[in-house]
Amino acid sequence: MAVGPISRLMFITGTCLLIILVLEVGPSQSRLYEPTDVEINAKRILGDLLFDYDRRLRPNYGGKPVDVAVSVYIETLGPISEDDMTFTLEFYLRQWWNDRGLQFNSTLYNGTMILSPDSIDYLWVPDIVFLGEISASFHDVTKRNANIRVKHNGDVFFTQRITLTVNCALDLTYFPMDTQTCIMRMNSYGYADHDLKLTWVNEDYRFQLDPHVALSQLFLDGWDTYNTTSSYISGDFTELVAEFYFRRDVMYYLLSSYFPSIMIVIISWVTFWIQRTSTTARAGLGITTVLSILTLILGNAIRGPKVAYVKAIDIYITVCFLYVFGALVEFSIVCYFDTKRKERDSELGHDAVGGSSTDVSKGQDKKVLMSEAGSGKQRKKSVTFMIQQKVVRNVRPSKIDFYSRILFPATFILFNIIYWLSYPVVANFDHYYNTFKSPSLGGDHAML
Repeated sequence: MAVGPISRLMFITGTCLLIILVLEVGPSQSRLYEPTDVEINAKRILGDLLFDYDRRLRPNYGGKPVDVAVSVYIETLGPISEDDMTFTLEFYLRQWWNDRGLQFNSTLYNGTMILSPDSIDYLWVPDIVFLGEISASFHDVTKRNANIRVKHNGDVFFTQRITLTVNCALDLTYFPMDTQTCIMRMNSYGYADHDLKLTWVNEDYRFQLDPHVALSQLFLDGWDTYNTTSSYISGDFTELVAEFYFRRDVMYYLLSSYFPSIMIVIISWVTFWIQRTSTTARAGLGITTVLSILTLILGNAIRGPKVAYVKAIDIYITVCFLYVFGALVEFSIVCYFDTKRKERDSELGHDAVGGSSTDVSKGQDKKVLMSEAGSGKQRKKSVTFMIQQKVVRNVRPSKIDFYSRILFPATFILFNIIYWLSYPVVANFDHYYNTFKSPSLGGDHAML
């Protein structure tokens, strides 16, 4: 059906009226507020700054190097893994530098622009890397934990929250009385000294620690920060170093390893006061203590750090095992001499009860030796046999127990004195020597 000229004119007129209505009435009714002059100026400034800004080029490209000041705020520290030789920390990495390409007229705004984390993708930022990094991650709950601020003179402040796990070469020779030094190192990945220089900020803010930081088995004794220079094939790079000084809390190992070992050793000495005739009781107690110390050694090997060298706790538990095993060997020796004396007395026609009879006269001993040595059908005369009979005659089983009651405790106490005076002293000496040694240039030292 053909459309007439009048209908076509009415359609065009209605469309024009609808467009005019939307343009004049619609926006004013849908917008709830009008942007302020500050917002308008901020948008205009940001648009002008980013219009011809190229984040691929560093500030002062081709000129003097960019000076980047760095500070670190530690929020959490640890754990330190002896098996993996690593330590983990969560911190805020804060950086300051000047970018002339971000200068703007301060009369148009209040002098500082606080940008969202999304703006970082449009600006140049230093390419800092952490040497010895095992793993690292940025925090993005509920949004990326980063902040960037730009002043009118081009000063940029950039902070971000990072969780970092780095390698830490642990020396566990004195474990669990050891002290450790873990190092965090950072430098630029692509910019050498002639392009970018890293420096720590002033001493008050370069390195800060949350007062609630605590570790389960270690104490943080202090830290040290300084600058150094590393040379690579691509040039010399400024390197920032932060050293952490840790001291292990030995109380856990005293309760779980040292005290049980001492108690097992003391219990093994009870056999020295048990009658020699009670062989079942003495043998049972000796075997029980040996099995107990072996179980303790196995548990310590499973729980403790696995290294290829001997640790201080290994030496202590091994010595305790030797004392417990020595008590069992002492019981075997007592039984041997007690049996030999009984056999010797029975050959003389005497009743020897538990090896407690009186000594045989020298004449009788000679007679026994001559009769035993002269009877070729029973025994063959030899020097070894004569020495054996002499030892049996002179060694009393009761004397073995008597001297064991003195020698075992005395030597064990002496060992403990030497052990507890040597290992902690040497470990602390090494720790404080490494702590107070002069660092490289520009060190900032702090002790807790």
